Amino acid sequence: MRLGYGTSVVIDEVSIELPAGQITAIVGPNGCGKSTLLRGLARLMDPLSGHVHLDGADLARLSARTIATRLGLLPQQPTAPDGITVADLVARGRYPYQGFIRQWTEDDEQAVLRAMDAAAVTDLSGRLVDELSGGQRQRGWVAMALAQHTDILLLDEPTTFLDITYQIELLELFTDLNRVGHTLVAVLHDLNHAARFGSR
Repeated sequence: MRLGYGTSVVIDEVSIELPAGQITAIVGPNGCGKSTLLRGLARLMDPLSGHVHLDGADLARLSARTIATRLGLLPQQPTAPDGITVADLVARGRYPYQGFIRQWTEDDEQAVLRAMDAAAVTDLSGRLVDELSGGQRQRGWVAMALAQHTDILLLDEPTTFLDITYQIELLELFTDLNRVGHTLVAVLHDLNHAARFGSR
């Protein structure tokens, strides 16, 4: 697979297989294409050549809703709409499951509450996202990704802005998710974290 922007190739002829049920840690120097790789895996950018397959299916042929119920992405620097609360942000993780027929249910509400509890943002649920510290915002975005409840999570430097205590708690949370069958792919800037929490 080749990925890039315009005529600039960032990922050149890379072939990888991400095993189900493991935590794959991606490490490397700044600017080497780690975030670009995750964007390609999440179909946020089209490959210049090659394909991405999800359980044997070409990702390009799957609907956005289907992808969003199977694969979640926590980008490196996400932005939230102005005036949105933490609870509303986390609830957006349930959007792939909504539709004309299926409206908001108690299951959705419980998924949001569990995600906020897991990411330690329950006490921030009524706060505006743009009033939070960097670490608090990051935990809010993690909660949204958890509420999406996908089999696969792509995480682009998820510990950014977090104090060391929250970094370890978050990585342990990801380990717990992995133990119950979730597949995680994480870009990590700390080699010690990658060695400790990554399966490969």
